Amino acid sequence: ADISDCLALYEDIINIRPKFILELGPGSSTAAICLAINSVKEKNPSYDPVFIAVESKQEWLDFHKKSIPNELISNVDLILRDEKVKNLFGQKVAYFESIPVYPYEYIHVDGPDIHGLGVNLQSDLITLENHLNENCVIVFDGRKKASRFSRKHMKGFNFRRHSKTLNHMLSKKHLKNGFLFDFLRRN
Repeated sequence: ADISDCLALYEDIINIRPKFILELGPGSSTAAICLAINSVKEKNPSYDPVFIAVESKQEWLDFHKKSIPNELISNVDLILRDEKVKNLFGQKVAYFESIPVYPYEYIHVDGPDIHGLGVNLQSDLITLENHLNENCVIVFDGRKKASRFSRKHMKGFNFRRHSKTLNHMLSKKHLKNGFLFDFLRRN
């Protein structure tokens, strides 16, 4: 994720304050989400979300555990899951195996490595759909085909580009916009 994506994720967590967060493919975005969790906790010490970040490669999981600052790492459960490919709706799709099921309210999609698996689509969100919170916000890190595929096969989710980045967003509820410049001025 680039800096604008990280700022947008940070702002989303500050504003939405989700209780259950899922990240498919951790990275610098994970640290941004963890930092936002800390910022919310400063104002509301009872805020203690479940944040799961799913990685498929042990060496990357180890790297993320070492690179995320110690004061932030306790906000995320970095887990290792295999990447697989299957057929769904007549398409070859990638997915992470055995993602923990929670009523996720916020999901950042930057994995699995669809191109490394020889596909352009993924099915994790479609598989989790019945378990998602009715107000779940799903942000895709530039995965246009994957986001459109999910939108096509998920009921009731609205699709738009994230207002502050080139990401795509699926949501069942309208989000407030315009906080990025306020955040940049304050910090």
